[in-house]
Amino acid sequence: MMQKSKPEFRGHFYLTCLLLSAVIILSLQACKTTRELRAADPEAVIPYEADPVGIAYCVVEKHIELGYATGPTVTTTDEHVRVAFSEFLYWEALLKDGKAEFRYMDSSRLIDYLDGVVEYFKFCNQKLLSRSS
Repeated sequence: MMQKSKPEFRGHFYLTCLLLSAVIILSLQACKTTRELRAADPEAVIPYEADPVGIAYCVVEKHIELGYATGPTVTTTDEHVRVAFSEFLYWEALLKDGKAEFRYMDSSRLIDYLDGVVEYFKFCNQKLLSRSS
């Protein structure tokens, strides 16, 4: 003979499902797509003179040296070099025509961290320029 489930168990189950759904919906609303992120004005723009691919890989090395488990990814196209951190796109930098444009997800606005990202790029640009002279 089958026992019927207790009503209070069903209530907890439905409440848990409802709360989980709310968290997922709110998380998705907080995320921007790459297209939306690029449509926004950059948070910072810095000039560079060194090779953009060299700068990008230097930033990856610096990020890993500082103890992060993973580094940013580098993507090169005919138009630009893109450096982005995390599959959730916490930040990205587009290097094109001597300017690096930085855009950040709203959820990753940790001021010290973001200032550090820009500083990595400045450091790497100077490092590569000093090697070439």
